[in-house]
Amino acid sequence: MPVQAIQLNTIRATFDRHFTNGDFTRIIEEGQLLLEHAKAEQKHKKMKFGYLFLIKAYYYLGQFEKAYEYALYYQQLCVQHHETDTDFYLCYMQAHIYEYEKKFELVQKVIEKGLAIAEKANNYAYICRMKIFASN
Repeated sequence: MPVQAIQLNTIRATFDRHFTNGDFTRIIEEGQLLLEHAKAEQKHKKMKFGYLFLIKAYYYLGQFEKAYEYALYYQQLCVQHHETDTDFYLCYMQAHIYEYEKKFELVQKVIEKGLAIAEKANNYAYICRMKIFASN
């Protein structure tokens, strides 16, 4: 297993533990630190995880403006690396962005796109998330 994959799995586990404990302040601190290191190392996958963790933490804290800000950074990073057709996280974030912007016609489009990407990747967790989001 590549070193970067091991590191990302470790990072995910650490953040998952903080989410389980509801320690969103710690997630924000460590997410910012992860972003700093990822930017210095020019590791865009780590940057994406940093943004995802910050988005989720701010979202759960009810700080939607901050969550929205980081979602836009995440989206920009996906565009820069030509990942807009393969990243179901992006579709999920875009659905939230469009919902926040009250662009409801676009919400349905990115949900359908995200579902197709998740189904192609057999990612059942994201298939469920997209379907739940669509039903709300």
